[in-house]
Amino acid sequence: MGAGGEPLTPLQQAVEDAYRVFCGPPPDDLGVCDCCGLGPHDIRRIRQVPVRDLDLDDIWKWYSSADANLSSEKVGYLLPRIFDFLAQGKCVCAIGNQIALRRIGATVYPHGWTSKEQQAVEGFLAAFLDALLVDPDTFNEQTLDEFLCMAASANADIPGLLRLLDAAEDGYVARALSVATEGLGTIDCFGGLVDPFWSDTPLALQDAVRGWYCRPELCSRVEQAFFAETEPEWQRRISNAAEVMRTWWCDPDVHG
Repeated sequence: MGAGGEPLTPLQQAVEDAYRVFCGPPPDDLGVCDCCGLGPHDIRRIRQVPVRDLDLDDIWKWYSSADANLSSEKVGYLLPRIFDFLAQGKCVCAIGNQIALRRIGATVYPHGWTSKEQQAVEGFLAAFLDALLVDPDTFNEQTLDEFLCMAASANADIPGLLRLLDAAEDGYVARALSVATEGLGTIDCFGGLVDPFWSDTPLALQDAVRGWYCRPELCSRVEQAFFAETEPEWQRRISNAAEVMRTWWCDPDVHG
């Protein structure tokens, strides 16, 4: 149950699942350099304070330090609190949440992670996506494209997330795409990949998301959602998204 006894949302439950799965003792080191960002005092604090009680500043300092021998144990130790802050709509690193889970990928995820740990990671991402689709305009101030970029930086199950998007209602997907593409022209993105941090993600996952964005079938879903939309402002925004997407799947440069 949540604060006040109300039921947990699926996203809150996914965070609690992560706390339950990643419950080991503090690792000998945190997988980062202690010569910048995170000093010896900060490292002692992070290892001594219960993970659930760590401040956002603790996580920011960890992200601001250079990688040094990361592992699933070291990243997993802080992961529940990172998920917790992400679910609250917090930005966990200075550059942006698009790279918030990059250190999962840096451990060559999913290799070396147990099945329960993988389920906790993928379960959180699925719940996060569902929450974003329900409220794409304000949820975490993170767009669908930024979310997919974040998941790809973790080397997460992008095909599985795309299947969830395929199964979602057209209106939810269209609204989320309209927010992600807002203000874009045809040259303002990487052939269907909107966020510049995509360049740091695995090429196979870039291709998977680009292929999903650039399918005529997806553009048709957005157009159908436009006709079904009852709010004029959302109609306008969805219409703009459809125009951008038509350019993507008609542009030979997008398809190499």
